[in-house]
Amino acid sequence: MAEFGEHYGIEIISLFPDFIPDAELSSLELTTFTQELIEKGIQAFFIEPVFDVEPLAANTIVNEFSLRNLTISFYELHQFHNISATDFENQLTLFDLFENNIENIKTVVELNYGTR
Repeated sequence: MAEFGEHYGIEIISLFPDFIPDAELSSLELTTFTQELIEKGIQAFFIEPVFDVEPLAANTIVNEFSLRNLTISFYELHQFHNISATDFENQLTLFDLFENNIENIKTVVELNYGTR
């Protein structure tokens, strides 16, 4: 993500200074992150693609929002280092991944900030 942000001039700030992308969030981190999303009025966020498993943390956040009668969605932002077996079988190209990322970025920006 650092290279992505640097390339596009986007400042990406981790909620936790010692956040490790491949590690599961602790209960405290997940609670803090969810509360921060609620306080900031966030309606959509990104996750890295997860293969062969459910995105547990993202689903937990969606469920917590639902309990509060709030709505939030998550969208994949592909890092281009791996693809799923399904994507491979469907012959998804690098350009397909780029296009999906662009569409997901547009969607998340519009949901959180509106159109300009």
